[in-house]
Amino acid sequence: MTMAQFSRDDILIYQGREEGKAQERAEAVLELLEDIGEPSETLRNYIMKQTDLEVLRRWHKIAAKADSIKEFGQAVGMLAISI
Repeated sequence: MTMAQFSRDDILIYQGREEGKAQERAEAVLELLEDIGEPSETLRNYIMKQTDLEVLRRWHKIAAKADSIKEFGQAVGMLAISI
């Protein structure tokens, strides 16, 4: 195995781990939201498509403090999305 192949494989493994972390965080956001209401399919898809871990961390904190799905949507600027 050449050094270039090893590095490429390492990058793919890292990307896979990051995608897995993002999916887990998105699911955690949805679990919190489900405790306060029923997120729309549009909102679910929007959250699940997010891959930025920092954004998902912020959303998780907001979801933990929100009293409603609408409040969550307002806090994260998702008013244009059918929540």
